[in-house]
Amino acid sequence: MKINALLNPLQRLVFVVSLGAASFPLFAGSAQEAELDALLKLKKPGSAQSRMVTEENGITQEIDGEYLVVTKGDMTIRMPLAFGLEKLQEIIDMLNNGLNPSAINGKWEVVAEDPENTENNRYVSFEFDEGNFIVVESNAQPTVQTDPVVHFGAYKIQNQMIALGDFGYMQNIVLDLANEMEFSFGSEEDSEIPIKVRKVPNVAESEQTNLLCRTWKLVRRGGVETFDTQYEDTILFTKAGTYLVTYPNQELGIAQWRWVDIGETQFEYSWDNWQEPGLVQIYELEAASFKVEDKAAISYEFVPAN
Repeated sequence: MKINALLNPLQRLVFVVSLGAASFPLFAGSAQEAELDALLKLKKPGSAQSRMVTEENGITQEIDGEYLVVTKGDMTIRMPLAFGLEKLQEIIDMLNNGLNPSAINGKWEVVAEDPENTENNRYVSFEFDEGNFIVVESNAQPTVQTDPVVHFGAYKIQNQMIALGDFGYMQNIVLDLANEMEFSFGSEEDSEIPIKVRKVPNVAESEQTNLLCRTWKLVRRGGVETFDTQYEDTILFTKAGTYLVTYPNQELGIAQWRWVDIGETQFEYSWDNWQEPGLVQIYELEAASFKVEDKAAISYEFVPAN
């Protein structure tokens, strides 16, 4: 298949790798995929390469070390050259039409590059899951045991910006497809601050994981209906291992979860980074029903919240 079949005429780009005195097209409209593969093999890790920049239709492209760096406006996407063409069309679509939610789905932990900079280290993680965001703030007083501050709501991708409901926004995004991201985060109350995050591996994919990871509403506790009681909670399990509880008064509690056994009939949850985890036995897990029992032999019955 010819490479130009992947791109319409307005999106066709020409990338160049400069090797010593010679320059070669990384891809062109008449090139073959096999030619690209052969060319990428010439570029060995750690080899000295000069940076070559091209620009077309408002999109700037450059080879920077082992990365292809593509920029349009305030958004930049970095792709390891080893990814080849498979991700190229996705990158162009995101630059032209906005980020694809699948590119940011998951939990991103903040990289504390300067421990003394309390402003930049204010946040612990940013997570995106099925149209929702979860942002966790660090404890302002590490010596005092308090629950973390959690922000939760729906996010919206607006061109080259991510709006996190009424909480704030992310812009000047640099998305590294090798699971890192940098951005400026701002809100109506605070000035913009630069943040760097690294993606956390998801829980292993499985049928049980896919069934569990959604928002559940607790309808019975110990055989008693929870409607209009203090136990009328909703719980969101995410594939990043987050366990988010929304209480009847709309306060939030955040914990972690993980599978215990190979058969995935038990899971643990923790509010304190696994110092004293709780154990849960699953008795039923289907698309419309979720029944468990905790260590105290109290039963819980859930149904999908939406």
